[in-house]
Amino acid sequence: MVFKKQSVIERLKKLEEVLAKLEDKSGITPEEYQRDTDTQWIIERGLELASSAIFDIGNHILAGVYRTSVEEYEQINSLTRAFPASREAPSFSPEGPGHL
Repeated sequence: MVFKKQSVIERLKKLEEVLAKLEDKSGITPEEYQRDTDTQWIIERGLELASSAIFDIGNHILAGVYRTSVEEYEQINSLTRAFPASREAPSFSPEGPGHL
């Protein structure tokens, strides 16, 4: 797989959108969450989408930069720790480093 910076940027933008929607629900109390099934589904789906985006980004970087593929998301975390941190990571944000 070829590393595509634009692909990572698009996934980061999607992650930002999901996190913004989740932030809208940050004021929900545990009691409100327990009572409202719709809110539970919205929050749970948002968390699912966010984690999926994060794992997709990690998988894309592993495949494109390190030429390593995974079969399950749980492998991404352990593999990212296996590679040297000294390798120069590309900037993914259109606004520059440090900004999603």
